[in-house]
Amino acid sequence: MIAKDHKAATWPRDAREYAGSEAEKQMAHYLHRRYQSDPEVYLLHQLRLKDADQREQDGSAGVCQIDHLVVHRWGFFLVESKSVIEEVQVGPDGGGGDEWSRTYRGERYGMPSPIRQARRQAEFLRALLCVQNRRTELLGRWALGARTVARVLGRSDQRDFVYAPMQLIVAISDRGRILRLDGWEAPKKPFRVFVAKADLVTEYIDEELDRHRIGANPLDVRPMGEYGLWSMKPEEVSRVAEFLARCHTERRWDRPVDPPVTAPDRGHPAAREGPIGKRFPNAGSRWPEEDDRDLRRLHERGWSIGELAGRFGRKPNAIRSRLRKLQEG
Repeated sequence: MIAKDHKAATWPRDAREYAGSEAEKQMAHYLHRRYQSDPEVYLLHQLRLKDADQREQDGSAGVCQIDHLVVHRWGFFLVESKSVIEEVQVGPDGGGGDEWSRTYRGERYGMPSPIRQARRQAEFLRALLCVQNRRTELLGRWALGARTVARVLGRSDQRDFVYAPMQLIVAISDRGRILRLDGWEAPKKPFRVFVAKADLVTEYIDEELDRHRIGANPLDVRPMGEYGLWSMKPEEVSRVAEFLARCHTERRWDRPVDPPVTAPDRGHPAAREGPIGKRFPNAGSRWPEEDDRDLRRLHERGWSIGELAGRFGRKPNAIRSRLRKLQEG
């Protein structure tokens, strides 16, 4: 079932955004083809959540962007799409985590860990759902007998999302290659993190759903660990998916606008062509808080000054100046 459909970017503002949009579109296609008619699985694409209870560093409401969210009876799958034209490398970081890089035009560049990124998204989503009145509205209370047991154990008689499985998937573009360095393996507890090409993701989800079904079956004695221990009723799955779809908020540039002009890196001949107002439509205007937050996030992801200038419609020097101000606090 589709709770929130995929919407292609109206005007990709640069080559990086276009590639990312195409990777998300590809993954949405595979998920849509497999689950569009499945009444037990709900899909939400490009889900952008805001939560005033999870504040950003500047005090504004927290924001979380999930490329693809799969909601099912036994929890959630968060799918982080990554556009890879050539090769992506992942290996141990020496401290129990993972370190990522990608190859583009023969050069190797570092990149943020998509696993950590997806893990932060899962934490944000869990906190959003765990607000007391919200979880009661979505899940209700335990049945009478189970409610008594919960109270005896010192727990709340309300059902909760604290232990809801939120499984992480990193989907790499079909044409990209994945190189696992130094024997690196994805985390396996409490559930295995899946890093693979986009066309294999639905197979993995189906396998994990089967594990949850086996774990939830009291007559099946096969040891399944954490699988199937937490669950929702079918109507609760629908309720949660519809709630999250209502929570979605669009970014300012997701709304239909005139075709933007991408600012090339400084020194490129195109950067010196045309009136300032056409190349940088937001030059001299006030920076909204949302733009500050997105500027910081995209800069941390490794976007160049030229790409940021095109994204925000401002001169490269203005981008540098704003980044310095944000870093100074």
